[in-house]
Amino acid sequence: MKNTHCKCCGYIVEREPLPITCEYKKLGFLGVGFPLFFSYIISCIYVLLIILFISGIFNLATNNDSEDCYTQEQLQVLINSAEAMNNQDLVDYLTDKECLLAWATRISLGNKRSQEETLTAQRWLNLVTIVVLIVYFQFMRRNQRKIDKDCDESQTTPADYTVMVIDIKVGLGLDYDDELKVFFEENAIPGKKANIGKKQIKFIKKTDEFLFFQSKCEFGL
Repeated sequence: MKNTHCKCCGYIVEREPLPITCEYKKLGFLGVGFPLFFSYIISCIYVLLIILFISGIFNLATNNDSEDCYTQEQLQVLINSAEAMNNQDLVDYLTDKECLLAWATRISLGNKRSQEETLTAQRWLNLVTIVVLIVYFQFMRRNQRKIDKDCDESQTTPADYTVMVIDIKVGLGLDYDDELKVFFEENAIPGKKANIGKKQIKFIKKTDEFLFFQSKCEFGL
């Protein structure tokens, strides 16, 4: 693999093809957003699995086994019986609000609305699911922060070696470029003299104008 540096941003350009099954952290050279995105997708899958295994399977199974929804033929029999008893309120209820059996309503909550014990168990399982998800979200956030930190530490950029010095006293008749160069060479690395080229020191004299235009760029003015 041959690594080169981008002339624009200074990042290392990776030239080794990555397999589709590679660890998502290896995509950190593209920016921390890529590993965070794939980590988020995996976390979402775990969230769905938690819901499914704690309460989802029980809810779907008990909904499917209940019989509070009727087919059109069964409903018509009930309506006829209510009409024979001259119970108009029951007829209206069955006509307007009764649950018709279909593939969607068979596994819906409406198919067990009269099963009080099953509904109570479902409420408790739903509560447990919420508590588990709250705990899992804390681990999820911690993992996201860890990925952000690991990717930042593994990628070397010019910003990692850039120091900005402010509030330098001017008007002293000094060669500030040379003074800063000597200062950093003697103090940048404890117990060792650093090798700093003069061309790497940029002296901005009109800081007020610089900060003003920088703020305009940040706010899009």
